[in-house]
Amino acid sequence: MNLIEKFFGEIIPVKLDKPVLADLLSQGSSESIPSIVIPTIDADGRAVLDFYANLDVGMALGVFQNPSAATVRFNNGCTVEGFLKSRTLGLTTGRVEGRILFAKQEYALRSCYLKHALFGLKDFPLFLGQDAAYIQTTYDADFPEYKGGRLLGRSKIEAGDWEIVISECPDKEVSGFTHTGYVGRCDGKLFSVADLANLLDGLNYFFSFVTGVYRTPAVVIGCDRRGSSVWGRIADFNQSKYRVGNWFDIHHGESIADLFPLFWEHFNHDGEKIRNIIGCYAESSMIAHIGLFKTALNDSQIALEGLARWSLGREKGGQPAAAYIKEGLESLNINPGLSEFPHLLSIWQNYKGDSDEESGPAFITRLRNKYTHPKFQEMEVSDYYYAWQLSQAYVELMLLRLSGYTGSYRCRVTAQWVGEVRQVPGSEPDC
Repeated sequence: MNLIEKFFGEIIPVKLDKPVLADLLSQGSSESIPSIVIPTIDADGRAVLDFYANLDVGMALGVFQNPSAATVRFNNGCTVEGFLKSRTLGLTTGRVEGRILFAKQEYALRSCYLKHALFGLKDFPLFLGQDAAYIQTTYDADFPEYKGGRLLGRSKIEAGDWEIVISECPDKEVSGFTHTGYVGRCDGKLFSVADLANLLDGLNYFFSFVTGVYRTPAVVIGCDRRGSSVWGRIADFNQSKYRVGNWFDIHHGESIADLFPLFWEHFNHDGEKIRNIIGCYAESSMIAHIGLFKTALNDSQIALEGLARWSLGREKGGQPAAAYIKEGLESLNINPGLSEFPHLLSIWQNYKGDSDEESGPAFITRLRNKYTHPKFQEMEVSDYYYAWQLSQAYVELMLLRLSGYTGSYRCRVTAQWVGEVRQVPGSEPDC
């Protein structure tokens, strides 16, 4: 049984895409309407309930004239509150059909402590990791000694009191996920739903940083000491598409296990900073993925200034943004010069003034300012793309440094040409 089936079967005790009898109560009406209800995932990736009912015309008009909220009560006692997304009313037949969106994400069968939790991730990078497992995928009875197979990515993480295992799914089309996850305490002790929710908050931002776009588990199921499902959460299944190209290199999947403990420690102390920075970082990527590099650059620079504020421990004040960001980079031993990126240095010559430094922050802020304060100068759209790439590269490197991570990362500015993987610089300048 996969996680979606467990949610629609154990948390919401009805089967997905299977019709079931239920009572429908609409807003402002005390009438309980016998209906056929089908739980499903709609084209937008959201959990919904399709319903069908036959009423006399007068009752149908009275109950469904202008409802916005509705409750479905299944015969097994489970209730789901929702919002009426659409409805069709037969004015002569009294036949009513429609769709109800789930009004909440979390559902608890009973209040108790949890032993472990399971989650499912869609469209997560297919890394191998330090605990990759080999599975057999083919078998030929005529040649039993031949066993075809492949490796599936797997990473075991210990962060604080938590143990987390992320595993690649062998049956992605069937399960609906690229990866599943396990969460428990390192010492095996029980934990609360509130503790789990806090960890999931940190994982959401960590997964978003790894993928470069917003990423959250689509399904989470919490289990009690006996292994029974007692709590669940469901989110959108259609999330922003992952695109290879940010700091995370799938050939160095061990970076997940190396980075998250450091990330988690800082998230518990500087959670608001991380939420704001990764929020701008992910939004910038999502905007860039639809080709709006000018707007994406603006969001990325906001993240850069937030990181400079964090690293320097002070506000920008009257200091120019380029100088402020440059100082923040240098405080983390990150080279702000353009000399290592000859292609960007060549583009910068088209925009720099006589007194301008040949630095990345100057290049980024100059193009960003030309967009936010336009003088209708003709510019190449591709130049904004390159400025955005450099800005996002600085965001990634600064956040890795501030987390205390010094392992491998993919340099997105040079990797598009040479596939370069580098080491995050340490706290001391190189000799």
